[in-house]
Amino acid sequence: MEWPVSRHHAVRRSYDAVAGQYTECFRDELAAKPLDRALLACLAEEAEAGAPVADLGCGPGHVAAWLAGRGVAAVGIDLSPGMIAAGRRNYPQVQFREGDLLRLPAADGEFGAAVAFYSVIHLEPAELGRAFGEVHRVLRPARFCWLPSISVRRSGT
Repeated sequence: MEWPVSRHHAVRRSYDAVAGQYTECFRDELAAKPLDRALLACLAEEAEAGAPVADLGCGPGHVAAWLAGRGVAAVGIDLSPGMIAAGRRNYPQVQFREGDLLRLPAADGEFGAAVAFYSVIHLEPAELGRAFGEVHRVLRPARFCWLPSISVRRSGT
């Protein structure tokens, strides 16, 4: 088995094992992140009207659900079947697909925008070009993708 495949398999298994706890921990994550909500709202506004927006590496789907709650046709894509199952249980208004950032289960130009909250951190540097090529492939021309990968809060001291 090729190394990247086994690494992806390990990531999948890890998230499958913690899907329930992860869902509970992150369900209300955006409530405490006004900047993330504002940037998501901007992304949704900039997406082509009526076009679906992809949440890549969606985990249990809380970001896709936030977008869907604002009238966006959100599609969550994740490597972990456990996370996809949790998303389908908790957020029936979101369409979920199992898939890898290196081979996105989407048509060329399907999405009007995409977001990938903290998911590219699981890729090796050598895989980033291929993953970003996939994002480019599934986005409509002149559309946006937001890829936050770290968030730091400085204390008041």
